[in-house]
Amino acid sequence: MFLIATALPVLYVVAFIAFMMLSILSPGSEMPFTQENFGLMFVAHLLVMVWSLGLLVFYIVHLFRSRATPDSYKALWAILFFFGGPCAMLVYWFLCIWPDAESKTVA
Repeated sequence: MFLIATALPVLYVVAFIAFMMLSILSPGSEMPFTQENFGLMFVAHLLVMVWSLGLLVFYIVHLFRSRATPDSYKALWAILFFFGGPCAMLVYWFLCIWPDAESKTVA
């Protein structure tokens, strides 16, 4: 569940760029930035930004409450979350959250 939530901003950016490139490069099509769909794109961008901010808060709280991550790496992970965004969060999920969840379900 958290993997999908974390991957959502990355998938949105990839889908948006693909949509824009296909719209621009296809012959005879109108530009995607028309007055009618600007509001829809604005709302979608706003929702993804709020979602990313919520993920940042979740991952920072999880990082500093987790005993699995060594204290010497916590500041590094926090900096990576701010500058690396959802990509750093995906790496943290695979390295720190997923193994911890597996060990709880096995025991």
